[in-house]
Amino acid sequence: MKNNWPTKKLTEIATIIIFATIMAVPFAYVFCIAKVERSFWDNAMGNMLATILALIVGVPIALGIDRFNLRQEDRRKLEEAKEKNQEILALIKQELVFNLDRLRDRESDPNNLPFHPYQLDIWEAFSDSGQISRIINSQILNRIASAYSIIKIERFIEKNCYLATRGAFAYSGTERATKLLLEDGRRFDKQLRENTEYAIKEIDKEINRT
Repeated sequence: MKNNWPTKKLTEIATIIIFATIMAVPFAYVFCIAKVERSFWDNAMGNMLATILALIVGVPIALGIDRFNLRQEDRRKLEEAKEKNQEILALIKQELVFNLDRLRDRESDPNNLPFHPYQLDIWEAFSDSGQISRIINSQILNRIASAYSIIKIERFIEKNCYLATRGAFAYSGTERATKLLLEDGRRFDKQLRENTEYAIKEIDKEINRT
């Protein structure tokens, strides 16, 4: 950087000299070569003052308008982000409420394999598309993810339980495996309920606040 300093300084000086020369040429022509009447100077000074006045008044106004437009654009983007946040949260809440209803079915009949599986379609669609990042509150996102982590565990256990049931006539010990899998799944019911209800509660608070 030290070696380039003289070159940079000379470039700046040369630029100033060239600019000053360009600005001085018209004045040199007027004073040294052309014969100009007083009316010319009166008109020139009038035009110069008008230009300066226009710059003094026009530039701040233009900058003010530009800043206003930028603020409006930022406000519009913020409103769009809030609307998208609410839309995503509302859809996720709908799926969580559905899963909470499915949990009640399991709790009412813990010894039988549930007919309706837990739903993950909305959560996975938002996650795969990257739309989940539009959730503004990271704490809400953490609560939702915690609920779905337990839902996925139970769904996985129940899927294997279903496969064991389908193979009951082909493999020995399958009925016992089915019973053990159902017991494993029911061990997560309490945590699933707590996580899901908490996530729904936090979603409601976020939607009402925004």
